[in-house]
Amino acid sequence: MIVDSHPHILAEDTVKYPIDPIGGVRSTWSVGVSFTVEELLAHMDEAQVAAATIVQASTVYGNDNSYVADSVSRYPERFIGVGGIDPRLPDALTRLDYWVRNRGLAGMRIFAGGSTFGGAAWLDDPALNAFWDLATSLKVPLHLQVRFEDTARAGAIAAAHPNLPIVLDTLALMPVDDGPRFGSAQPVFDLARYPNVLLKVTNLNLEAAVTPRSTPQALIAALIGVFGARRIMWGSNFPNTRPSGEAPYAALVDEAQSALRECSLEERNWILAGTACACYPRLKGLL
Repeated sequence: MIVDSHPHILAEDTVKYPIDPIGGVRSTWSVGVSFTVEELLAHMDEAQVAAATIVQASTVYGNDNSYVADSVSRYPERFIGVGGIDPRLPDALTRLDYWVRNRGLAGMRIFAGGSTFGGAAWLDDPALNAFWDLATSLKVPLHLQVRFEDTARAGAIAAAHPNLPIVLDTLALMPVDDGPRFGSAQPVFDLARYPNVLLKVTNLNLEAAVTPRSTPQALIAALIGVFGARRIMWGSNFPNTRPSGEAPYAALVDEAQSALRECSLEERNWILAGTACACYPRLKGLL
């Protein structure tokens, strides 16, 4: 059984779902790309992926999670949704409550670093404690999209809010080209001391690990060795990662399976489905 914890979707209707990227700059991967929720379903069926956690495309829709929420409502038997939110907004608490209680989103994503938007010096500001506290009380896992240099800030939040599940998106794009010990990525491995931190490995990470000194298999082995498989989940990052080609989504699933080929069956099951289901219990009912 496979759960994709990180696909994105793009609506055809830009009137109902207007383009309003976070930071004001739309990501290049999304320009000219059509990828509706129905297209995602077709790709998942072809690749035998049972369910998915749709993640808000923040660099397309900003903090308006309407398309994700509407899509999850339309296909509740296959999807749960992770919206996007800026905890610095004056009405952040109201927004968080609305998207979770009123629109049924299962998690929220804090986009604090990417190709079009970055700089997370504000992330561990004590002024945001009320936001983290509300997320904890709502039992809403928070996905942190940060640049590698801001990894320690995720640890600060995890330490101050030990009952708040935190998912480190795409391993904070940690460096992976220095070989199996991955010493240059130590700040990510340091997060293992916080039991509430989970890792999301996407195909972006797996493809980056194909270097003269490293392999995707070595990366997975290193992560399991420190965090354990129960704290690692896989996500495709489709269509950001490899949006075209012959059966592009199925190719990403195959790539993930290949990266896990040296793992035990139990480890594979956790990374491909179990960890996501433990993080989001609602997923269990979809499998």
